[in-house]
Amino acid sequence: MLFGLAEINEVEGENSIEINNFTILNLLLLKFGPLHERTLAIFVIIVQILASCLAFTIRYRLVHFFYEVYSI
Repeated sequence: MLFGLAEINEVEGENSIEINNFTILNLLLLKFGPLHERTLAIFVIIVQILASCLAFTIRYRLVHFFYEVYSI
C-alpha cells in the first residue's frame, strides 16, 4: 500500500506491477466500500469543499510565512 491509499501488486513472472486508478471516486470506494451513486456524489462534494477550504486557508492565511506581504 502506498500511504494507505493505493494497493500495488507485483505481477508474478513478469516485470510489471498492477495498481488501481488514482481518482477521488476510486479512493472513496476503496475506503468506504460499495456506495450508492447519490451517497458517493455527496462524499465527493464534501471532499471538494474541504480541499477548497484548505487551499484558501493556505493561500490567504499562511502566505505570510513564505512571502513578504504589504498591506495597502
